[in-house]
Amino acid sequence: MLKKILNLLLKFVRGESVLIVKQNKEKWDSQFRQGKWDFLLNNLNNQGHAAIIGLFCRHQSKKEKIKVLEVGCGNGLILGIFKAMCGDKGEYYGLDISQEAIDSLNRENQGFKLFCADAHEPPLFQNKFEVIIFSEVLYYIDFNSILKYKKLLNPGGVLIISLYDTVRTKIIWYKIKKYLLFTCEYKVYNKNKKVTWNIRMAKFI
Repeated sequence: MLKKILNLLLKFVRGESVLIVKQNKEKWDSQFRQGKWDFLLNNLNNQGHAAIIGLFCRHQSKKEKIKVLEVGCGNGLILGIFKAMCGDKGEYYGLDISQEAIDSLNRENQGFKLFCADAHEPPLFQNKFEVIIFSEVLYYIDFNSILKYKKLLNPGGVLIISLYDTVRTKIIWYKIKKYLLFTCEYKVYNKNKKVTWNIRMAKFI
């Protein structure tokens, strides 16, 4: 705890945001190469937030066939659940800064469109999306960059945002609500890990 407090103080002194955990591309590549995030796939029972995201997507897919963009797709936790929940009703696009993560997903998943790109500067897509997902990523990027994705949503399109519950994420929710209208919200509590996730569906104001 003391180490965390000292790190926050150092960030503050350097004029950096205390809400963002900065990691460069090389660090992300190293973490995926070493399997640091494999635990997400090894114990799906502990990933209740991902199941709720899948249910949100399935709800949207009942209206029409949907195109979904996941920002920070990582090792494919949401991709796997999306395939199970939506089947051929959904078309999935994934974006991640780590080429290591993208290469791994491409080896294991055929027919999905995956891109290595910085979340702060989304690629120019030929189509727009019904759903854009930010699952556990807004603490790693400048969360105001979410505004750049407004132009990528079709009329009536929604964002799905998941963040685990801490003081930091409470502040992030407060900051982004000035340009988002939250239309649906679920909380998931994991007793073993003693972690609460907030999952919200939103539209741009």
